[in-house]
Amino acid sequence: MQNTKIKVFTYSLLKHCAHGLLILLIGINPLLGQNIKKKELQKEYTNILKEIKNIQNSIDKTTRERSIGVHEIGLLNNKIEKRHKLISNIQSQTTVIESELKIKTSEVGNISVEISKLKEEYIKLILWLNKNHNSVNKLAFIMEAHNFKEAYHRIQYIKKYSDFRARQSIYLIHQVDRIMEKINSLNDVKKEKVNIIEINKSQQKELTLEKHNRDQVVIKLDHELSDLRKKIMQKNEQAEAINRKIRKTIDDELRKELERREAARIRAAKKDAAAGVNTKREPEDYTKTPEGILSASFKESRGLLPWPVANGEVTTRFGRQPHPLAPDLFIDNSGVDIRTSPNSIVKAVYRGEVVRVFEMPTYQNCIMVKHGDFFTVYSYLKSVNVQEGMEISAGHVLGMCGHDETHGYSLVNLQIWHYQNKQNPQNWLFGR
Repeated sequence: MQNTKIKVFTYSLLKHCAHGLLILLIGINPLLGQNIKKKELQKEYTNILKEIKNIQNSIDKTTRERSIGVHEIGLLNNKIEKRHKLISNIQSQTTVIESELKIKTSEVGNISVEISKLKEEYIKLILWLNKNHNSVNKLAFIMEAHNFKEAYHRIQYIKKYSDFRARQSIYLIHQVDRIMEKINSLNDVKKEKVNIIEINKSQQKELTLEKHNRDQVVIKLDHELSDLRKKIMQKNEQAEAINRKIRKTIDDELRKELERREAARIRAAKKDAAAGVNTKREPEDYTKTPEGILSASFKESRGLLPWPVANGEVTTRFGRQPHPLAPDLFIDNSGVDIRTSPNSIVKAVYRGEVVRVFEMPTYQNCIMVKHGDFFTVYSYLKSVNVQEGMEISAGHVLGMCGHDETHGYSLVNLQIWHYQNKQNPQNWLFGR
C-alpha cells in the first residue's frame, strides 16, 4: 500500500516534469524567433532615425544659408517617406511585442496550473506520510521484517522516501522561482509595449507636422512654378538625349562583340581548312567567353553592389514620377539621383571596361562602363579620372561629383542597363 502511494506520486511528478519540459521547449522556438525579429527591427529603427537626422541636417544647413526653395522639396518628401517607414517599423515592433506578450502570458498560466496541481498532490502525500510514517510506525515497519535482508531493504526504502520528499520540495521551490521570473519578464514586456505605443504616437505627430510644413513651403513657392516647368521639360529632353547616346553605345558594343565572335569563328574555320579538317564551326558559346562570364558574375551581384559614393541619400528614384510642386509634370529618371557631400569621390560599382566618356548639358561629365552585357552609367561628374578603353576594377576612382544648379546640391546619377533595358539601381545596390 505504501509503495503504491509513493509510485503514484512519483508518476505524477514525472508527468508534471515532462509537461513543464514540453512547455519550455514549445516556448523556446517562438520566443527565439521573436527575439531575432525584434533585434532586426530595432536595428532598422536606429538606421532610419539616423537617415532622418542626416536629412534634417541638410535642411537646417540650407535654412542657415538661404531661404528654403524648390530644391529642398525633394528632401522634405524624402524625410516624410522615411518617417512613414519608421512608423511602419514601430507597428511591426508592436506586433512582435504583442505576440511575445501572448506567449509569456500563456507560459505564466501553464506554470501556475502546474504548480497548483503539484501543491495539491504534494499536500495529500505529506498528510498521508505523516500519518503512516511517524517514528513509531517507521520502527514497526522495520521490525516487521521477516529477516535481516528484508529489514535492510526497508531501511533503504525509508531513506529513499526522505530523499524523495526533499527533491519534491526543491522542485516546487524551483517552479515557484520560475513563475516569478516569468511574471517579471511579462511585466517588462508590458512596459515595453506601453513605451512603443508612446513612441508611435510621437512619430505620428512628427509626421503630421512635417507634412504641414512641406505643404506650407509648396504654397510659398508657387511663384517659382513657371520657371520650374521650363526646367523640368528641358531636363527631360536632355535625359532623352543621354538615353539615345547610351543606347547607341550599347548597340555599338554589342555589334563589336558579335563581329569579334564571328571573326574568331572564321579564323578557326580557316585554321581547320589549312589542316585538312572539314568541320563546321559554330560561333563560340557566349556564356563561356570572358564577356559572358563577366555578365553572369555581374548578374549574381544583384542587391550586393557597393554604392558609388561613400555617403549619400537617394533623392530622385528610378522611373517616371510626378514633381512634388507640380503633380501634372513628370520627371523621367533612367537611374537614381544620389545626393552626397560636395567633391565626393565617385567609384565604379563593379569591374569592367570604360567604353564612353562624354559631356552632356546639365549632366556634366558622364562615364559609361561595360560589364559584359550589363552597363553602368555615372553622371554629374565635374572631373574624370579614367579614359575610354581602360579596364577597371570595383572601387576604381572614376572622378569627382559635381554641384547641380537644377537640384541645388552635389549629386551623382547612377544608371544600370542590361542590353537596352533600364534597371532600377536600388534593386542592385546593397541596402543602407
